[in-house]
Amino acid sequence: MALTNNGYTIKRLSELKKEYDRLLVNRFGPINTQPDSVIGQLEGIWAEALANIYEQAQDTYHAMYPSSAEGVSLDGAVSYVGITRFAASATQVVAVVYGRESSLLKSGAQASDGNQRYQSLYDTVISRANAVDTLIEIEAKDNAQYSLNISGTLFSYTTESGASVAQIIDGLGQQLNPEALLYEVQNGALRIYATDGATPFALSVGDKLKLTRIGSPCRFIAMDLGRHVLPMGALTDIVTPRSGWESVSNLGEGIVGRERESDDELRARFEQSRQVTGSATVKAIRARVREEVTGVSEVYIFENRTNKVTDDGIPPHAFEALVVGGDGQAVADALWKHKPAGIETYGTHSTMVKDENGDGQRIYFSRPAQRMAWIRVNVTGLYDEEALPQGVINSIKKAVMSYGQTLNIGDDIILQRMLGPIYSNTSGLATITIEAAITDSLDDNPEYQRENIAIDKRSVALFDETRLEVIGL
Repeated sequence: MALTNNGYTIKRLSELKKEYDRLLVNRFGPINTQPDSVIGQLEGIWAEALANIYEQAQDTYHAMYPSSAEGVSLDGAVSYVGITRFAASATQVVAVVYGRESSLLKSGAQASDGNQRYQSLYDTVISRANAVDTLIEIEAKDNAQYSLNISGTLFSYTTESGASVAQIIDGLGQQLNPEALLYEVQNGALRIYATDGATPFALSVGDKLKLTRIGSPCRFIAMDLGRHVLPMGALTDIVTPRSGWESVSNLGEGIVGRERESDDELRARFEQSRQVTGSATVKAIRARVREEVTGVSEVYIFENRTNKVTDDGIPPHAFEALVVGGDGQAVADALWKHKPAGIETYGTHSTMVKDENGDGQRIYFSRPAQRMAWIRVNVTGLYDEEALPQGVINSIKKAVMSYGQTLNIGDDIILQRMLGPIYSNTSGLATITIEAAITDSLDDNPEYQRENIAIDKRSVALFDETRLEVIGL
């Protein structure tokens, strides 16, 4: 048989044909086994059938090993070490729903960022007792006291002669804990909102103050599975109007979903699975967070083992976890559980966890910075004798967007790599010039260039058709 001490080796179709030739000649004497003879045709049928059996047996043999198994067989092969393929997940976000106080927004309400629809997961009551974003109008008066009660803590400010609204706003706002609440002047009124855009607070106002806008937190989930990026402030369109619901916005970036884990990705994770049994090392922390926190697709660890602050701000003897996906509380819990004792965490996001004594400990980690990619494709030199296919602009945009979907954290924008997909998806084009720009927000003006754009190791470039322009056609 084909199974030996060296593994499984099969006989190819040509070898089986020669074997049949030898057996038939030995049994019946000299006969015509040429491919165009009757015997030769029968040999071809028999040899092909046996070759297929050999190949099926080979596939079955290889299905036992993660390095060669595919699909469901790979799922079974890696399950022996407790690994399960990551299913596709949907992007989630805690958005703010604004409207009349005491309005009930039932689950299933839909909003959109212009491309993807999201629906609310739970019933939400818009209330000052469950607020994350508020707007307060102020009537400025001399020698008057202004007070706010936020989650049981009283804040007050007394004016002097010639008091202005701006002075009152600063007088109240500067008393707030910026780790939990922020304030700003908005249209001449005091805006108070949660620092993380998600943690609710209760608010009541005193005399000469009027609460004019209330926003409460509501969790939304994308209606389509997959990696849909939702930048801060992008979820603004109400799809299913409801009584009392006036507007919606997300004060924080969405937790990006993921595509179903591919065979190659699953094999790579299997190779790293031996680190899951460890703890406190960089590889172990990365593996633990990926395995234990649902929705996490990528984890990067940056550590500082020196006695000085690094150029990118990591304190001495600390580490920064850059995490894509997953619930923030679950990420913080996993980091606290597996980080080395006495080593501090660092990052742009923070969450409280409870230690073994029941005391609160603040854990820091980071999310990738989302930077807006702007692409301009200039098509010139079209041949007059060639008919330009219909929909060529859509084909160019599809090719560019496909390239954008391949970029991960820290991947630079390489203009040359867009040319191949564009030419492959179109015809009738002679010369293509690609320009790109990168901005920190949608409101910034892009400055296009014909050079590759470097993306730092903590950022990811986001492509969108609204920032993709095709000219020259």
